[in-house]
Amino acid sequence: MSGWNGHGTAPASASEKARIQGGGLVQLIVTGAQPLSYYLFLNGAEVLQEEVESLAVHIEVPSDDAGEPIVYATLTRMVQTVNGGKNMQAQELFPCVIDMVALERRVQVIVSKAGSLDGLWVQVGMKPDGSGSELHGLQAITILLDGTILHAEVTWTDGKTEKILPA
Repeated sequence: MSGWNGHGTAPASASEKARIQGGGLVQLIVTGAQPLSYYLFLNGAEVLQEEVESLAVHIEVPSDDAGEPIVYATLTRMVQTVNGGKNMQAQELFPCVIDMVALERRVQVIVSKAGSLDGLWVQVGMKPDGSGSELHGLQAITILLDGTILHAEVTWTDGKTEKILPA
């Protein structure tokens, strides 16, 4: 019977397949540049702007075969402690999908294995059909949200650096 795995059990439901798993989904939606205002969501839960210290994403391919790649995404924020106080907490985000929409630009970074370039995918922009442009030939990509700073840039394998944000 179509849709069954042949072992007499039903496949997982579409609702279950749609669930966010692993490191999950980070969405950053910037609504203003001066002053900087944004919404940050981690797996659908809002992280309030006043709680965010920084969001730093850096991926760099080694320039020689001997080097190790740099692959990290860290969210640093204030979190409530059990005794009612607040502490600064740094949370590693990869593996995850980071989707940033800011200043009429879109950057999407997917890392499927923490600390690895395997499964790395970088896409920018949004065409009328909803697709984006996959970037090839990157040496590095950096995204930084820190206080009033929003910065994103790419470095190509020829050494040239281009700002994505601010434009």
